[in-house]
Amino acid sequence: MDCTKRRFFQELAMRKPKLTDVIEHRNFRFCLDELEGIFRLCPTEAAILLVGPTNGGKSQLLAYLVSFLMNEIYQGVGPNDRALIGFSAMTTRQGRTTPKFALHELLEDVGHPFFQLEPISNEAPLYRPAIKTDETYCLRALKGAFHSRNVKAAIVDDAHYLVRTKDEEYKASLLEAMKGVITPQTTLILAGGYELAEVAMAYRTHFAERLLIVHLPRYGKSPSDINEWRRVVATMGQSPKLRLGSTHLLIDEADRLRHECHGVVGILEKRLIRAQSYADACHTPISAEVLKQTRPTALQWDTTEADIKSGEKLLGTRVELIDIPQSPNSIAPSTSAKASGAGKHTKGTWKKGARPFERKPRRAQPAVRT
Repeated sequence: MDCTKRRFFQELAMRKPKLTDVIEHRNFRFCLDELEGIFRLCPTEAAILLVGPTNGGKSQLLAYLVSFLMNEIYQGVGPNDRALIGFSAMTTRQGRTTPKFALHELLEDVGHPFFQLEPISNEAPLYRPAIKTDETYCLRALKGAFHSRNVKAAIVDDAHYLVRTKDEEYKASLLEAMKGVITPQTTLILAGGYELAEVAMAYRTHFAERLLIVHLPRYGKSPSDINEWRRVVATMGQSPKLRLGSTHLLIDEADRLRHECHGVVGILEKRLIRAQSYADACHTPISAEVLKQTRPTALQWDTTEADIKSGEKLLGTRVELIDIPQSPNSIAPSTSAKASGAGKHTKGTWKKGARPFERKPRRAQPAVRT
């Protein structure tokens, strides 16, 4: 099985840091370890939800995960098997991904002959789309392909495009349509923004209870977060692509950059690229004044901050803890027993040595047969 020659996995492999070869910062490494731990347990009939802020590195995490699965988990697959398939969701109708688009992309990646893009000519690198078929045919074809190709995991990047619609019930149905990808031998992996998590957890119980949620968070104001953020900033500051006016410039501006970039490493990278391009236009190295002139607009910052805070609130709210009896062998009396007073008697109700029943009770006379 060679995923590197297929379009989706080639696109994942291209998702690399722009300023450095690799930045395996703390939150990134923790999420990758968590994903690897999940697949070492070989989950079945599960949906893994990888969520986090925009430009947080979710696609890069998927690329690392694919490499891990190919090299360690699915080494023994047959030459005709495709243990991993996937696609990137795109906006096609009303700003969302239609189920039919998702089905066609998965059928193409699994190798179905009717859904392969055919070259128009050998000279021009253009392709004609596959034949058009209804969703019922696509579903049956995909179900058969999953079995014959021994598919173990299906990956969807930018999966928040699946739920882009104002109709709450309809967006839940769109996401539920992806539940058909989950089989007794296939795991579904969805990566996207916080809006994906809200729909996945809130509308369909049988889908929500299959979720294994992995959160790639931003760096906040805790001392450990601030120290790790400074390390990331220092690493980026060593990039030969940046021309800094001072070697300590980014370290001195680290707290301000964390606030302006919401503590997200990918946003920091784009922030520095913007500063370098502005400095090149001014024929000067990056300075504190350049960083000041290229800071984000208030509308842009407020929009991103509101999305991150909403997602953190959504994922940070936990179920209420219940009181646990001190002794594992103790059984609390039921409410009905307490209410009826069962098992209780008042002192003096029975005489000592007396039997706990009435002597010579008055009984109803039996009916006389005639």
